[in-house]
Amino acid sequence: MNFTNRSKRRASLNVCRAASEGAEASADEASPRVPRQARRVSVPDSVDESVQQARASVRRAREAGHRLLMLELLLPLIGPSLLDDWPGGIQQQLQAAVPLVESLLTGLVDGGELYTRRVIDEGEAVVVWESKTVALVLFPTAERLPAVMELANSEPERTLLLMNPQWQPGQVVSDFGFGSKRKSAEEFLETFLTVYSLKRTRIRSRDVTLIKCFPGDWQVYMSDDSGSGTDSSSPSYEMIGTSEKRPSYREIEAMQKGSSQGSDSGGWFGRMAKELEFLKRSK
Repeated sequence: MNFTNRSKRRASLNVCRAASEGAEASADEASPRVPRQARRVSVPDSVDESVQQARASVRRAREAGHRLLMLELLLPLIGPSLLDDWPGGIQQQLQAAVPLVESLLTGLVDGGELYTRRVIDEGEAVVVWESKTVALVLFPTAERLPAVMELANSEPERTLLLMNPQWQPGQVVSDFGFGSKRKSAEEFLETFLTVYSLKRTRIRSRDVTLIKCFPGDWQVYMSDDSGSGTDSSSPSYEMIGTSEKRPSYREIEAMQKGSSQGSDSGGWFGRMAKELEFLKRSK
């Protein structure tokens, strides 16, 4: 999924403020049911809007005293994609990600910062931006985790951001190896707080968006494939659930089944029509 040709509808600049207002919600409101309106976070319609959300989340986390932070942003597709969104692999993703990083860092710290940029793994496109108060590692890999640890330990007061990590957590065969090496890596990463995440996937032929905006919960939205208004490229969204922790695929599927749009109407032909409409909007 990408933002190309999506509607330029803009939510207000306080799209993440709703998460802050709902941080004190009671435990029953944190259940996989739709919470009160004030806690909603708008699904971004553009790359710029998602970067604004991410920047606001990082600023709030820093103000709250958190130093080790993690971000997951959707990248805009660039160039011909054919059947593969990224035929150029991680190097093509790097071209799309660099402008997002530079936009994110602009205005992150009051008064501005001067950043130096260096590559720590050219083949895997692992790049670091550093200033006196902030460091950001783009596409960190399991192999380069020692370099990330060094960054975290070298400047104890500096904020360290990991953006779009390339490891896959929870696998039987871990990217971090086995035994004490794996344990050390996982314990280190547990000290990081995910402050912003935007993910999209297809579940039961429906477009599902998962978003996290610090300090709020994870929120799950399902798009109305019929679109909104007269512009079919501009879908409306229904919040189908929230979770204090990142919900699993099965948990999202359960939220989807319990939503007002959860019924799989239209049969096989209806599902195919929705898939074609989804692909058309994604190009």
